[in-house]
Amino acid sequence: MYLTCFEMYFKNTFVLVVASDRGKGKSVRAFRLRDILPEGWCTNNSGNTARSHANGNNGPANGTVVICDEMLADMTPSECTEKMEAIKTMVGERMIEIERTRSVKTQDGTDQHVTFKIVTDHKEVWIICAPPARSHTHTRTHAHTVSR
Repeated sequence: MYLTCFEMYFKNTFVLVVASDRGKGKSVRAFRLRDILPEGWCTNNSGNTARSHANGNNGPANGTVVICDEMLADMTPSECTEKMEAIKTMVGERMIEIERTRSVKTQDGTDQHVTFKIVTDHKEVWIICAPPARSHTHTRTHAHTVSR
């Protein structure tokens, strides 16, 4: 876990999933690590909206180690969702690109629609502590969890 905390400066990273049975100290180790690092180095994941990555600005977790005490619901669908794709891009490409179209005034005073590309660097690193059963994806056809 300690070495993962410095991957925010690497060209790419991955999501570190620490999986073991309940009561084995996964969360305790992660929170102790958070407490020994300088203040602000780590953040606790408190959840966010499905399109929070698409605002074109830096979120509060950017540049930190994001510690998740349970598997994120965004990571469990068997089909790739928009949020899952955004997380993959954040850790793989270390940035998110979005396009926005907006109305602007031209020199002669008329309205024109212009498309802008907004690139936001994302330097967060993810550590997820979860029991093995929560580390599985959910299928659409089954109400139970299946291993992938």
